[in-house]
Amino acid sequence: CLQDQAYYAFEHLTLPSQLKMHPRYVVPAIEHLCNFYEDASCSVTSERIYITREHATGRKLQNEEAIMEVLLRHGFQKVVMEDLSFGEKVRVMRQARVLVCSDGSSVTNAVFMSPNARVLAFRPCEFPNYHVVLMALFGHHLQYQICPFATTNQSWYTGDLHVDIPTLEANLEKVLPEIA
Repeated sequence: CLQDQAYYAFEHLTLPSQLKMHPRYVVPAIEHLCNFYEDASCSVTSERIYITREHATGRKLQNEEAIMEVLLRHGFQKVVMEDLSFGEKVRVMRQARVLVCSDGSSVTNAVFMSPNARVLAFRPCEFPNYHVVLMALFGHHLQYQICPFATTNQSWYTGDLHVDIPTLEANLEKVLPEIA
């Protein structure tokens, strides 16, 4: 942490002169981060990935086995982000063309995907969509699937969800046009 009223010497320091959410600024910055951090030795190579929350303490998908059956039929690979280094995460996302995940930071990982990627995110309710601008910057298609809580009295931040499988199939047709 930097101290107030202190002097620091840096060999290289980059600071933005203007903070703008504009593709002209954001996209090249993310591209630079990808090129710097991407770990080419990562073993995950699928263009279709599903980010699981199996190691999380909350916001899990109650029927993940049934979800995986559907996703495997469509060529998805399950990824446990907690098991990967930052460079490996960047590599996984750079190779992915389609992402299925729970709403939240997993959707934010889409900034590392190639332009025009497709994202299907599970969420419990109509909630403000904070990812719209981010997805628009990269030309990504974002599809939400609204899912009920697995049990009553759960909150948006901690509640487990139940994904309706027929709705998942229908949403996959939207994000995977070649299977429609």
